[in-house]
Amino acid sequence: SLNIDDLKLLPKKLSWHVPMLKNWDISEKGALQRLNAFIDEHINQYKSARDYPAINGTSKLAPYLHFGQISINHVWHQTIAQADKDDNLDCFLSELGWREFSYNLLYHFNELPWKNWNTKFDKFPWRENNE
Repeated sequence: SLNIDDLKLLPKKLSWHVPMLKNWDISEKGALQRLNAFIDEHINQYKSARDYPAINGTSKLAPYLHFGQISINHVWHQTIAQADKDDNLDCFLSELGWREFSYNLLYHFNELPWKNWNTKFDKFPWRENNE
């Protein structure tokens, strides 16, 4: 019954969101464009480039997946349909699988951010080094 503008979710004086909206299309269309760009331009180097922040080698799909603009199922199937069948595709699909596995663990064992999965590490002699 309310218009979204009536909720007054954005601050009136601060415009922190303006640069973000110029650089990130937060729509489903934006998610699909990001996926297509990744498949067309970057997946062929994914395995070697994904670990280097200075290289544009990741999918950049995490926020779209997190906020639901695109589903993991859609990413999985579209990537398989469009990408070359090689080690880069296998690596990317493996990372998607690990992402879902991790979310599953956190959902079913919500204490994981604070407790060790394996209790034998509770008394592990971690080296304290603030440097």
